[in-house]
Amino acid sequence: MRSRKATRFDTRVSPDAGKLGFSLLELITALFVLTVGLLGSIHLYFRGIEAMNTVREAALVSSAIRNEVETLRAQPFAALQNGANRPFVSSTPGIDRLPNLHAAVSIEDAFEPSKRIKKITVDAAWSGEHGRTVHRTATTLVADKEGP
Repeated sequence: MRSRKATRFDTRVSPDAGKLGFSLLELITALFVLTVGLLGSIHLYFRGIEAMNTVREAALVSSAIRNEVETLRAQPFAALQNGANRPFVSSTPGIDRLPNLHAAVSIEDAFEPSKRIKKITVDAAWSGEHGRTVHRTATTLVADKEGP
């Protein structure tokens, strides 16, 4: 019998070959799982930033609407003239940074004019994330405290 010499190109596999390290398939699978996890984390990070911006914008507009309602409620009843789509009387810092902001105040008689009650509607609309239009509205009633 001739003995066969082992060369470095020998294709025989030792019995312990599977236990010595990672295979290429295991390495590729691990890298794939890691990559998917990292990409998911990055996506969630940016979604969180978008959500924070949306909440910040909504809070800013809600504050501006509250300021406007309180400003109008503080005015004398005789100064509340009926009209639609009037601009805001009060100012809120930072409100001018909202894209395509349309803020309007409408004042009308709530019932018949003899009741001396006004209905005030304060509305704001702006372009939010991805171009969608966002609306916020507040409505209040103001009565003449002085009487006829």
